[in-house]
Amino acid sequence: MSQPTASPEGGYLANIRTDGTCQVIDLLAAAQRKLFSSVLSLPPNLKHFWSLVQFLRWSPERVLVEAENQENDLNDGCQALKLKSWLLFASTHRLLVLEVQIPDITVGYPVENKVLADIEFPSSNGKISAVDFVFDHNSVLVMFDIASHATILSLKKAQRNDLPNRKFATAQSYAISKDARWAAILVRDKHVDLVAVFQSGQMIKSFEAETIDAQGIIWCPDGKPIICVWDSAAYGMKIHFYTAIGHALKQLDILPDSFPDRSLSLAFAGTGVSVIIWSSQAGSRTNTLFTIGNGSRQVISRLQNSRSLTAERTSVLQVPVSLDGSKTQIWQQIDRHMYQQETGIWDLQASEPADITMVSISTDGQRIAFVAEGLAKVVLIWQIGQAEPISAMIMQKDVRQIFWHPSFSTVLTLVTTDRTASVHVWSGVESTPLSAIIPKLSNVSSNRWETRWLTHTQEDRDIHMFMISSMKYFDIGFLNIVEDHLVFESVLSDNKLLPLQDESSLHLDTPSKTGRSIGYLSSSNAHSKPGSNNIWLSETHATRSAGG
Repeated sequence: MSQPTASPEGGYLANIRTDGTCQVIDLLAAAQRKLFSSVLSLPPNLKHFWSLVQFLRWSPERVLVEAENQENDLNDGCQALKLKSWLLFASTHRLLVLEVQIPDITVGYPVENKVLADIEFPSSNGKISAVDFVFDHNSVLVMFDIASHATILSLKKAQRNDLPNRKFATAQSYAISKDARWAAILVRDKHVDLVAVFQSGQMIKSFEAETIDAQGIIWCPDGKPIICVWDSAAYGMKIHFYTAIGHALKQLDILPDSFPDRSLSLAFAGTGVSVIIWSSQAGSRTNTLFTIGNGSRQVISRLQNSRSLTAERTSVLQVPVSLDGSKTQIWQQIDRHMYQQETGIWDLQASEPADITMVSISTDGQRIAFVAEGLAKVVLIWQIGQAEPISAMIMQKDVRQIFWHPSFSTVLTLVTTDRTASVHVWSGVESTPLSAIIPKLSNVSSNRWETRWLTHTQEDRDIHMFMISSMKYFDIGFLNIVEDHLVFESVLSDNKLLPLQDESSLHLDTPSKTGRSIGYLSSSNAHSKPGSNNIWLSETHATRSAGG
C-alpha cells in the first residue's frame, strides 16, 4: 500500500485508506475548518484495485475549469471553479490514471472523476518497480523489475516508446526536471554508461557519461536544462555535469583533485559519494546549493550559479573526533521529552572512514545538519564558515530523518526509530530542543514513521503543515510552542468518514472547540496568535534565533 501523497503545489493530499478506498483531502480547507475531504468512486469492476495500489502520483500540472450543470448557484451568480488534476495509481502489473475535478472549497459539490487510462502489463515484464508522470498528465514512465527496458507511454495517442538497457529498475535510474518538461534516463550498454534525454515525449539526445559505474542522475533544481551524474563510491568522488544535449561542463565537475586547497581526506578506497542534494537557494533564481556527503565523514557544500555556470563558495565540514561542550552546544536526550546540556568532551570515535548517511541544508544555505554512519544517534549542526559544529543532538534512538523548515532557517525537525509517533525540534543555540507526541497516533506503534513539511502558497503567503505517516496511518497539522512545550494540533477531524457508497461522499469538519486560532501564514506581516508561540509560522522566533 502506498503512503499519502501531496500534490505538487502542496494543496491536496491523496491517500489509499485501509478500507480500500481513495480519499482526497483539501489541506487549505482543512486548516480553515471547512469542507475538506472526499472519496473517489470507481466502477464496481475496479473497486478491488484500491487495495492493490503500491504507487500513487499526482500529475505535474493542474487546470482550473468552470463547474458545469449546477442546479443551485452557491456563489451569488458567479460560476464556480473546479481544479482539474490527474492521479496515477499502479499495482504490481496494472496502471490506472484518473482525471479528477475537485470543487472550489466554498462549493459543496463532490469530486468528479473519470478513467483516463487502464493498462494491464504482461507478467513477463515482472512487477512494476517505478512509475511517474513525465512531461504532462498524458505521458507516463514505467519500469519493471525483470524487463530491461524503460517504457514511456503516451496516454493520449496510445503509443509507447521503449528504451532498452535501462541501468536500474528503480527511480535511481531516471530524473525528471522541475518543470517536468525534461526526463533523463541512465542506460548501461556494453559496459558503458549512457544518458538518454527526452523532451515532450521524444528522445532528443543520447550521450556517453564519463563514469565507470554511474549511481544516479539529477536535474538542476532551478529549471535550467543541466544534468548531474555521479560515479560509484568505489571509484572515489567523481561528479560530472552536462547540458541536456550532452555538452560536458567540466568547470563544474567535482573530482578528488577539484579542491587542492581543501583538507579532503579521500585517500581511502571506496570513500566516494554517499549523499547528493542539489537545491535552490531561497530568494535567488540562479544560485543553487550543491551538497555532497562522502565516505570520509565529510560534507562538502558549494554555491553554484546556473546562469554563469560557476562555483562561488565551497565549504568542507569534517565529523570531528570529539565534541567540546565549551565550543559546541551539546544536547543529550535523557527521556522522551527532556534534553540535558553537556559541557564536557564527548567522544565521537570518528577517526575511521564511514559514509555520511543524511544531510539537510537550511533554506538560506547557512546551516547544514547531517548524520554519519556509526554515529546514527548523533545529529551535527554546522554554521557555514565556522570551524566547529554550533550544536549537536544526541538521541536515545537512531535518527531516521532530518530536515529544515522550508522557510525558517533556524528550525530543524527530526524523527528517530522510536516506534511512537513523535517529532523533535532544534530551534537555535539559544533554545532547548523540544519534542512532541502526535496525539491521534499515540496508540499506534510503527518503526516506519515518515515525516515531511507540506507547503502551499496562496496570495504570496506560505502555509506550512507538518505531516507524519506510516503505511497505514497519518496525521497533518501545525507545530506550535505553547508555554515552552511543543504541541502538534491536527487539522483533520476526529471523526472518521462513514463507509462509502457508490457515489462520492463528503465530510464536513467542525470548528475547534478550544477557541484558539492557530496561526499558519508565513508572510511579511505574519505574527503568532495570542496564547501560542508558533515558531514555524511567525517572524518573532525567526528574529530571536537569528544568531543560532
